Amino acid sequence: MRGRSAQRGSFVAGAGAAVMVALAVVTNYVTASLPGWAEDPRLVWGVFGGLTVVALVLQFWGRRLDTDQAGASGGRPVAVSRIVSDAAESLRPPSIDRPVRGREATISDLQRLLRRSRVANRIAVVTGTGGMGKTTVAAALAKKAQEKGTPVFWIPARNASELAEHMVRVAVACGLQEEALESARAGRVSLADAVWEQLAKTKRWLIVLDNLDDPDIARSGSGPLHDHRGWVRCPEPGGLLLITSRVADGGTWGGGSTVMRLAPLPDHDGAQVLLDGAPQAGSQAEAELLAQRLGGLPLALRAAAKYVAAPSSRHPTFAGYCRALGTELASLIGAESPQASDPETARTVVRHTWDLSLDHLADNGIVLARPVLRLLSFLAWGPVPVSFVTPELVAQATGLPATQSGVDAAFNGLSVYGLLEVATDASGAPVPGLVDLHPLVREITALDLTQRTDTLQAWHAALARRISQAIADVAGAELSDRSVARHLFPHLLVIAALGENRGNLNLAQAVATLANVLHHERDHEHVLILSEMLAGASAEGIGPDHPDTLTAVHNVAITLGYLSQHQDAVEMHRQNLGARLRVLGPDHADTLASRDGLAVSLGAAGELDEAFSLLEQNHQAAVRLFGRDHDQTLLSRHNLAGGFEDLGDVQRAAALFRENLHECTRVLGTDHPYALASQSGLASALSGLGDQDGAIALRRQSLDACLRVFGSEHPDTFVARSDLAYELEELGEYVEAIGLHERNLTDRLRVLGADHPDTRASQDALVHAQAVLQPGGVFGNLFRRVRSGGSPNP
Repeated sequence: MRGRSAQRGSFVAGAGAAVMVALAVVTNYVTASLPGWAEDPRLVWGVFGGLTVVALVLQFWGRRLDTDQAGASGGRPVAVSRIVSDAAESLRPPSIDRPVRGREATISDLQRLLRRSRVANRIAVVTGTGGMGKTTVAAALAKKAQEKGTPVFWIPARNASELAEHMVRVAVACGLQEEALESARAGRVSLADAVWEQLAKTKRWLIVLDNLDDPDIARSGSGPLHDHRGWVRCPEPGGLLLITSRVADGGTWGGGSTVMRLAPLPDHDGAQVLLDGAPQAGSQAEAELLAQRLGGLPLALRAAAKYVAAPSSRHPTFAGYCRALGTELASLIGAESPQASDPETARTVVRHTWDLSLDHLADNGIVLARPVLRLLSFLAWGPVPVSFVTPELVAQATGLPATQSGVDAAFNGLSVYGLLEVATDASGAPVPGLVDLHPLVREITALDLTQRTDTLQAWHAALARRISQAIADVAGAELSDRSVARHLFPHLLVIAALGENRGNLNLAQAVATLANVLHHERDHEHVLILSEMLAGASAEGIGPDHPDTLTAVHNVAITLGYLSQHQDAVEMHRQNLGARLRVLGPDHADTLASRDGLAVSLGAAGELDEAFSLLEQNHQAAVRLFGRDHDQTLLSRHNLAGGFEDLGDVQRAAALFRENLHECTRVLGTDHPYALASQSGLASALSGLGDQDGAIALRRQSLDACLRVFGSEHPDTFVARSDLAYELEELGEYVEAIGLHERNLTDRLRVLGADHPDTRASQDALVHAQAVLQPGGVFGNLFRRVRSGGSPNP
């Protein structure tokens, strides 16, 4: 059909040319000599008139053929009459058959933008990773706009040619005339300019560019999208351009853009999505559990609701479906679609929706985005230090060449497309250097890799080497740089459980190293998990009576004591002391350590007489075996002094602490932890004897030493500052004490986080000290009189 049209066009053009030559002859355009027949004027004018009519007819016929041919090929705008006849159907927004849950605030914000008819520069961009419900939000706004009488035009942004065609259709529906299109065809103005000039003349409208995940298709020429010279422009007052896209980078969309990033739905709203689709499948509480399990992803929630509501469903309840996800992920929410090669289908399937983003990143040269995401999918749920993923890790796991710039580009690309989020602290503030992976993105990505590769062993081994190196780096880092240790903890547990990584000796060493680091960070809850893990692995691998296993068990008992689980600590120390007596003998240093540990736990549990007896026995054995200057002897003397204090013999306790402080200083130095511990013990004893001034002087020396040796953010510094504050409170110096508590709370919030037990202790201490000075408190009225310059006496 197109070929015959072209042939007719050529014939008409040739005929027109022949007629023009004849006219030229008649009008003496190409010859100066007149033929004989031309001497008759009536004949000449008759021929001239006939040829003119034929030429005009051929010209209009040729133009019509050109227009029809251009419309068929897509190379030029089609006729206005044809555009208008198709516009109503092709630009209609999708319908919504259920309530939109959890997006009320976003839709309300979009409505406000739409109502601000006198404000220019209105581009709204709703972003989020695949499956977040961006199209649903846009459709909800479109419905509300139509109810208010605002014309709505819905454009699926699949490719550049379709986008241009639909934008022209919108302009024609808003009154664009054939003459303007003819000007664009002739090159006098750009087609985008013609369209936006017409839109500027229209009072109110809403245009939705849905799924504009490749912003390049909306550019004009070689210019960037954000210069607003293409199909994305800031509307004149009256219109709103709404874009849905996975691209969250505000710089992509340019000035005048309002970027709204969708987050996963809260559990309550996610449950409502499930109940809307399957109202008989369970209770609100059961729906909330399933919504939490699916990470609040609207696409997954709708898919789950559809499954459980199906008459043939194997898991017709929310609770049953939630349990089945643990073993049947691949056949439920992770099921593949045979039509996944179609982007429009892939977009609606959880298993494939994120592949569209990864494919686009790869097409744009960010080839490491998929490997980096796959590596992250093998880690635990929770924040991941960006520094953990190195080029060496990527290369060892995948066999692909990797550079730091390539890894950085991968992280940036994954973030732009919403597949990664910057981690936040308890207050919601972003934490630089940490990223979060949506739990369902993690599960589906790991599932996909597991089913598509037979080289998982290389991935697991590479992760084991990397976590071991990362922990070794943390252990050797400056004290202020060790906060990353807490973030490595959950990932170590997951990596150690991967297939052949079980029993990996390097990982066992990494567990011990991390436990030691976290012990110095006073993160005893995590230390307990690591210590129990190491003790269990040692017992299984080298036997329950091996000295290394007994050391691991001893560390578990010590950590139980730090967590105030004293009875459990006593039982474990008793068993371990018996094993060490049997295996190592009574005079081995490890046996003495077990006896010391048991004594300390007994004292904490209130069994003071037995505890003191063990401490005396241990100190005598240490002096006999190692001499007075050995570390073990110094430690046993310190613990014996504490035993005297527990029994109420504070005088002897003070004398023994003073003796040990002298010996520790002489043998180990003033700033050694043993010396600082004895200094703190002596301060406590002096306070018990009523010598507050002496106690405070020692507390100040301890704090100065900790600041000098450990720095301002070390846990031991926090303890020294707290001890000084408490001592000042005993003397009634609440103003200085409050200042110390405030400093401790600020530092612990920053270093340890709001949920750490020490942070909560600082908060409680500050509140208590402040309460004393409140009106009505013990010193409240006195404090107010002194501050106002009055007499302290009532």
